[in-house]
Amino acid sequence: MSFVDTKHNFDKIERDFTKQEIRPTTYSIVDNLFQLNSYTDDEHLKTGHASQTIQFDTEGLKDFLNILNREFPDLAPGSKTTEIKKIVVPLLDKNNEPQYGLNWGQRINREPNQAYIQLPIEVYRSDFFPKKPEHFFIHTDDGLDIKFTRAQKTDEGTALQTPDDNSYFGKYIRDRLGIPHGQEITAKHILDYGCKEITFFKINDKFYMDFSRGTPITEKSSNFNINSNLLPFEISSFSDSPIALRYIASLLAKPFTILTGNSGAGKTRIATQLASWLIKTTDSGITNSLVVPVGADWTDNTKILGYFNPLANEGTGDFIKSDVLNFIELAKDNPKIPFFLILDEMNLSHVERYFSDFLSAMESGKPILLYKKPENCESTVEETITLPKNLFVTGTVNIDETTYMFSPKVLDRANVIEFTPEKDDVLRIFSQKPNIQEIQPAPDGMAEAFVDLSEKVRAFENGPLTDAGADLDGIFGNLYDILKPAGFEFAYRTTKEIVLYYCAAKSLNNEITTLEIIDHQIIQKILPKIHGNKKQIGELLNKLKEMLSEYEELNLSQAKVSSMINKLEKYQYASFI
Repeated sequence: MSFVDTKHNFDKIERDFTKQEIRPTTYSIVDNLFQLNSYTDDEHLKTGHASQTIQFDTEGLKDFLNILNREFPDLAPGSKTTEIKKIVVPLLDKNNEPQYGLNWGQRINREPNQAYIQLPIEVYRSDFFPKKPEHFFIHTDDGLDIKFTRAQKTDEGTALQTPDDNSYFGKYIRDRLGIPHGQEITAKHILDYGCKEITFFKINDKFYMDFSRGTPITEKSSNFNINSNLLPFEISSFSDSPIALRYIASLLAKPFTILTGNSGAGKTRIATQLASWLIKTTDSGITNSLVVPVGADWTDNTKILGYFNPLANEGTGDFIKSDVLNFIELAKDNPKIPFFLILDEMNLSHVERYFSDFLSAMESGKPILLYKKPENCESTVEETITLPKNLFVTGTVNIDETTYMFSPKVLDRANVIEFTPEKDDVLRIFSQKPNIQEIQPAPDGMAEAFVDLSEKVRAFENGPLTDAGADLDGIFGNLYDILKPAGFEFAYRTTKEIVLYYCAAKSLNNEITTLEIIDHQIIQKILPKIHGNKKQIGELLNKLKEMLSEYEELNLSQAKVSSMINKLEKYQYASFI
């Protein structure tokens, strides 16, 4: 025997008294307890061997007892059999949005209170409710008798509606929720009411409904605390390494950065460390970063955005959102803080196949088409999504026999940062304990300052070029002349993003020189697109080496070009990655 302290009418009868199961059942009242006795079959009923007995505190069950006494006056306690069925209909869908039918009338040219109750598939395919077009009454826990019928297009009817006036139930449910007639029902209304479902009982051939009010339900919060007092964005409390400055400046200038290098070089680590430094967390534990391992089977954008399932919602279809799409929507809802999406091992699949929509949307600002909503589709997912300005995407890249090379389209839209640990740093682990410091969150307001700075950089509001323009024009002009004969010249996008990077780098460290910034942009924006055999790029690389050697501060670019020349001599082919 188990005891349940019931606080509300018709509290759910679990275990043997689940959903639509029919069992011979007797009841009795002993010492202010309401007792249900469940029997496996009629034979066990005759012998009195109950499969389970459950006792309920009668407080909160008065209406249920009244129903039994009123509807079954000849049912002596413990003497007759009553068939009790129960089904539960959720009012929120899997996205925690109100059932579509509750707001059916909110469409154009409809009476705004029109509504229906969508039944779960296992319910409408059962015999719990009469089939359409039969009408039947359901007695509610607040004392009304409401006429219903089965509705919608299938023969059995997949929903319940009030046949005489299909706005009657919509007005009724709004009265229960305490909102005005005609107002759209939101998830917050339902959660504040304290009951996310309607429970239907069927006692013999009579129907009863419980939608009794409960304690307000705390929704899993997706709201972050925003600090309106912006701090100056200071990189020094995160890291003083040159690679950190290059990475952060790249994200500020363009929200897509590629980190490449050998496996284990620290690419994913720096991306997750930055996210940990600028972390924001809701009360329910949601954070502003997401790491997604890219799979070898990512052949289209369904893996990153989601897909349309035509069989969902009883055949009317629904768009199934991915974790990435949910993350993007979270970023849109919280535009003042940064959201870091990290695509780990990004080139395990052809990047262009699953990421081309992303690349175009980042460039144009236009929305991405998710799907075309078919007629009669009741999906609550919008057909398009626009990438928010506070979404920062990092892709980590390994190069081996299991991965794919990047196309110029991808490389042209990102800063590419190569991780090459020094030999001494790698071997030092054999003699010293690794110095792995846990990243402490930045001071409150620093995450908001990061977004604010990124907006200013991309709007050219800071870091004026002044006399730097002459150095940029001279060096990149020479580079253009060298690259053009081999077909690797750059265009407007590259020059614009070089200027943005200059603004970002000077904002992070005003002491950095123009030549240092130029060095960063040659190795991150120009060299990654160069690839080919000795005939194609041999002369080009030699000319680049000669030109770069004229500037002592362009040491990163000089070293990379020398490395590519050595590779070309050895293998007759060379590329940046």
